[in-house]
Parts: sequence; structure tokens; C-alpha cells
Amino acid sequence: MKKRLRLSPAARDKRRGSQRIFGWLLALLCLSAAVLTLLHLRPDATGAAYFIAAPRNLTRAQAQVPDAVVQSPEVAVQPQVQVNLASVDELITIPGVGPTLAQAIIDERTTNGFFYYPEDLLCVKGIGEKTLPKLLPYVNLD
Repeated sequence: MKKRLRLSPAARDKRRGSQRIFGWLLALLCLSAAVLTLLHLRPDATGAAYFIAAPRNLTRAQAQVPDAVVQSPEVAVQPQVQVNLASVDELITIPGVGPTLAQAIIDERTTNGFFYYPEDLLCVKGIGEKTLPKLLPYVNLD
């Protein structure tokens, strides 16, 4: 039969103290790992997803436009519409925006002022979480 080692009260306090310190260090390590992971992730332009930050040795153009994403010259690029200054006729040119939604955008703009962030368009009745990413390539908030 194994004999159990008995510790003096001072030794027990010392062991408990070291266990407590070890627990705090482990919690701090886990927290710092989580923070570093979140800092390494950057939000996508649409705000819908996250991607890993590009390595520092790449140029800005290389990091943002991979070769697989480059469009062919035959694809026509639609000009962006300035939502803060556009009329109903200009807003209708955005794919997915009809006369009713265009008027709702203008009403929201006149009621609450200019749109400063893409998320401000979510206040417009008829634009939701699924519609907003479809509109962002055609919208200019400057």
C-alpha cells in the first residue's frame, strides 16, 4: 500500500499559491492568444466575412487582388452611384433598386442626413443584411 505524503500547513499554502499563479498565467495566455487571433483577422470590405491579413512582404496590389480574381476585359464595369447626391433616376440604375427602394433611400437621406458608412443603408426600409452586400459594389458614399 502506498503511503500518502502529508504536507505541513506552510507547504500546503505554498502549493496552493503556486497552483493559483499557474492558473492565472494559463488564463492570461489563453486570453492573449484569442486577442492576437482577432487582431490578425480583418473584416472583409462588405463586413460579411473575415479573411486572414496579408503577409507584410507583399505589395498592396498583390495582397488585395489575387490572380484568380482578375476580371477579363470583356466584363463591363458599372460606374458607382453617389447615394448621398443621387436622384431617383440615378438610383434606379443600381441593380436590384427599383423606384420604391430609390424613393425610400432618398426619404431616409432627407430625414436623417447623409450616409457615412455602408451599414447606414440598413436603416432604409427594404435594404437588409442580404441586400446590402449586393448593392455595395455599385454604391459610393463620398
